[in-house]
Amino acid sequence: MQAAERALLTVRSLSDVGLRRLANEDAYVNDDRFGMYVVCDGIGGQPSGEAASQTVVHALPHVLKRRLREAGHADDATLRRVIEESLIEVSAGLRAATKGIDILQGMGATAVGLLIDRSRAFLFHAGDSRAYRLRDGHLDRLTADHVRTYNRPTRRGPIKPGTTRPTQRRLLYEFMGMGSRLDPAVTGLHLEPGDRLLLCTDGVCDPVPDDRLAQLLAQHQDPADAVRAIVEAANAGGGPDNITATLIDYHAPRGGPLPDPPPTPEPPTKGVAVTLDHALRDLEDDLGWLHEGAVAIGHKPLDDAFEEVSSRLGPAAYHRFVQLDPAANPAHVFHQACTSIDGLWRRGYQLHLDAMTTPMRELDAARLSPVLTARETAAIFRSLWHDWRHVEARYYATSQRPANDSEERSLDVLVHHMLQSVRTLRGLLLFYPRFLRHPDLPPAPQPDPGLDDTDIAPALRA
Repeated sequence: MQAAERALLTVRSLSDVGLRRLANEDAYVNDDRFGMYVVCDGIGGQPSGEAASQTVVHALPHVLKRRLREAGHADDATLRRVIEESLIEVSAGLRAATKGIDILQGMGATAVGLLIDRSRAFLFHAGDSRAYRLRDGHLDRLTADHVRTYNRPTRRGPIKPGTTRPTQRRLLYEFMGMGSRLDPAVTGLHLEPGDRLLLCTDGVCDPVPDDRLAQLLAQHQDPADAVRAIVEAANAGGGPDNITATLIDYHAPRGGPLPDPPPTPEPPTKGVAVTLDHALRDLEDDLGWLHEGAVAIGHKPLDDAFEEVSSRLGPAAYHRFVQLDPAANPAHVFHQACTSIDGLWRRGYQLHLDAMTTPMRELDAARLSPVLTARETAAIFRSLWHDWRHVEARYYATSQRPANDSEERSLDVLVHHMLQSVRTLRGLLLFYPRFLRHPDLPPAPQPDPGLDDTDIAPALRA
């Protein structure tokens, strides 16, 4: 039974990276067949946050469907209990599956969502992503942020002119993947025709006040226009974070029960995990060498920095380095020398980058998870990879210009983000076979554990 056969809805979503982030750690899923809509915001400001949010939005519907199948009925009390148990299970599974994977430690996400069935709906959330309802021109906030605010301790020392230290910090006390047992909020709602429901991350509600949200939701009758206006307003307010909005217009209830959940997917089978891991390991080694060298050079006096560059690059690349006038910012020029199109590092790095093409293309046929489908895990990997390539393009563009001053380290920041993204992708190859795996299922294949980092030399040494 399609959700549209149980409730007449119009649903539109839009997500935007904002103005200050390198990648989008927000995610959303609209499961129209089941009537479930989820928005998540990754925690931590790292690529693992992006992986967490996408994992949660895809995993929650699967777990809820399984638990409903096990319950055998769907009265209000059962639905509320099953939703709460599903959130707790996904949160605990996220935490448990990251144990021993350093790059994924602390991986978490906020979550807000709705399960809609005829004229009833169940709202759930953990964290500071929000839900609103516009009814008869009046906007109600339906969620209370799971946040405590405290004052930062005063720190001594100089600060740059024109800047101030923030005096307050917000602390989430409920979120998916937290160390203790999650205590999510689950609330039943009665829907009326004409209700407009908004799910959004704090990238919307921080820069856009509630009264402005009410205006935008009332002014734009087309939900696609409304979510676009909300994203534009958030960016106009500074775009300090990723921005995601899902708008649901509820028109009328219809008959029919919740659809039968699909059967449990087959156990994972061997796919491209090992090939993908080997390709990622080469890139990790290349980027790690590059980042380590730039940081070391940036912290040395000028004469020592030149000596460090010479020892790392060899005669030919060092000659290129000297031609680029490196005295003002040798670390910046080190990046420029390494990324020269005909340089040894760049050629080896490009070979390793090309090796990613086949396994990334074959991910749709690779069951990496016992819970998520191959298509879902492929979408998560490709989303992370797409953002990685976006940062890479920004890195190359920045490397083409001179440094702004002797203190500029923007290239170090970009390479570090790329390095963390590659490590996150490798971590996910270990994480997904463990995530919410039923004890009766055999373990999914994992990347070859018999190789260590010494088996792969960086591109410059290849």
